[in-house]
Amino acid sequence: MDPTKLSKNKMLLTGIGEAQVKIIGSFEHEFEIDNENYSLTWHVVPSNKLKFEAVIGSDLLEHKHR
Repeated sequence: MDPTKLSKNKMLLTGIGEAQVKIIGSFEHEFEIDNENYSLTWHVVPSNKLKFEAVIGSDLLEHKHR
């Protein structure tokens, strides 16, 4: 990922246990699954703040398949 393509938005994310982390930036990514188009916003955080390579937000989990 080219860091110059990240948005300059410095949002503060709050997770389980009220832990907080400031994002480095974010980017949109469009993709297709089963002939359906989707777009996700990815928020980039410092790698030392995560135990996993990616975290799925509740907004994605609440999305219902049509």
